Amino acid sequence: HQALGQVKFDEVAKVFKGDKYTVLDTRTDNFVMDTAKSNAEDAITKHPKLACMVGLFAYNPPRCLEAIKEAGKLGQIKVCGFDEADGLLQAIKDGNAHGTISQQPWKYGYQSVRVLKALVDGDTSVIPENKFIDVGYKIVTKENIDEFWAEKKKMAELGAQK
Repeated sequence: HQALGQVKFDEVAKVFKGDKYTVLDTRTDNFVMDTAKSNAEDAITKHPKLACMVGLFAYNPPRCLEAIKEAGKLGQIKVCGFDEADGLLQAIKDGNAHGTISQQPWKYGYQSVRVLKALVDGDTSVIPENKFIDVGYKIVTKENIDEFWAEKKKMAELGAQK
């Protein structure tokens, strides 16, 4: 066993154990969506008491949800994710996913254009001293899903206008 702060790592079992949660398994899919789903299916089979899956790329949580649904475990295994795929947002709304972390890609676009315009105009004050512009993130859960989804749709509509 190795101690990593409050988390213990069992080298033999490859398991992270904290006070509240245990990470039972870590899977990679090499950006192959079918592999993402089969990884989820394997995890469900390997860990019958599995309570949660975390998907790190936009396509992961929807594949986890497909596997969970096909296993008849919707509502038993929660999903947490990153990004803002509509399938994940719907699952949050329906109570089948706990939440997601949105990187708010529309803010990346807005800030990029704002900074580039200022630089073209000779204004270098828009570049912070540390050279890092934090556009933030948003935690999306059932409590704020309607507001977030409305904002996402509005940003998509604005982006589609010519």
